[in-house]
Amino acid sequence: MIETLAPNDLINYRSDRFDGGGFSVALSDLAAVDDSFVMQVYQATLQLNDLWLYMKEAPNYDLLWEQVKHFGSRDFLATAQAIGSATYSLGDPPEIIRKALHDVRGGALTSLAGYARLIERVSPKRKIELLMLAVYLSRDHAKMMRNALHDLDIPIRMADESAKLHPITDFVDKWNGLTMQIGLNEVQFMAESSFDGFVTNRCLETSAVDRILYNYINNAARFTVDGRVNLHIIPVNDGLLRWAVINTVSDDQQARLRDKVGDDLDKLFLGGYKRG
Repeated sequence: MIETLAPNDLINYRSDRFDGGGFSVALSDLAAVDDSFVMQVYQATLQLNDLWLYMKEAPNYDLLWEQVKHFGSRDFLATAQAIGSATYSLGDPPEIIRKALHDVRGGALTSLAGYARLIERVSPKRKIELLMLAVYLSRDHAKMMRNALHDLDIPIRMADESAKLHPITDFVDKWNGLTMQIGLNEVQFMAESSFDGFVTNRCLETSAVDRILYNYINNAARFTVDGRVNLHIIPVNDGLLRWAVINTVSDDQQARLRDKVGDDLDKLFLGGYKRG
């Protein structure tokens, strides 16, 4: 079924390899208030990752937990959710700015906020596992923010642009077995790939993939009716991988889709259709 979702003979019109750039804006494109909110969120993601790097030889999980809790605090969530409001108040911004703002306040922050609520209720062993996942998600979100805002952290952005091969297992291992807290519901993820090899060749390219993937996964987690989301990655020709994010839908959701787009679900990818 996944093989037949879309054509398998797509043509690559690029003359050089995609480096992960081209979909970013500058901080100066945002309202000054939004600049401040962005920096607060970015510094929080960096601080969690830096704390782990400093202590990983002798972990202090209680200290790590204190840092993760910050992502579930009312003040932090209010700051993250306010990103973009001041920019929109100045007028309707271009699409590339709207996408950057969407990814900066979304991305891995959804999962991080969920973990801040979930970790308190799990066993000590599971708590450590979730704390480590939170660290990795904070690293992901910091990378996505640097991808979306090219002058957010110029020295580290330059490091993101350096050549570094990333295997497909980096994506599969991150999502397979992960638990996400969405409101009062826990969502379980399964990920698998029939492709085995390298998929990106620099951190900036990896973060560009993550910006797309997190959008699909966050949406699937919101609307799944059985608490499960599956990620399948398959090769469909010598140079193309297909990534399929799968969630079940309710009878009401199916009826809504039929009412909006009929049998032609391709129309969903043209935009303009959303629920909530």
